[in-house]
Amino acid sequence: MRHYIIASHGMLSKGIVDSVEMIVGQVANVACISVVPGDNEETVTSKIEELLQEKGEECEIVVLTDVFGGSVTNSFFPYIRTHKLHVITGVNLPLALEILVSDENEDLEAVISESIQRGREGMKYLNPLTGL
Repeated sequence: MRHYIIASHGMLSKGIVDSVEMIVGQVANVACISVVPGDNEETVTSKIEELLQEKGEECEIVVLTDVFGGSVTNSFFPYIRTHKLHVITGVNLPLALEILVSDENEDLEAVISESIQRGREGMKYLNPLTGL
């Protein structure tokens, strides 16, 4: 079974899950990690290890994080080699929607590539489109 973790600085991860569920209904197998003021590297590592232990080493896990190079994203790097982890940075709502509603029988790497493309397509600067 495929599982998902959305991790971010602040409550962004929880907000993304709330927004996805507002649009498509409840989503199974998704967990959030919110790094808040006062959390340190040990706290974040503990949160990650707790979730990974809960899921087990054989479980395929897609991790969506907020910022490439950020502490939240970097905290997942040691686990890529020891778990079936797929880490994607730059999470936004279109990306999360595509990933979270994908069919578990679809090729995961293809789903990830298509979802990243959808996330990019969802970013638009609207002012030039007004013709003003």
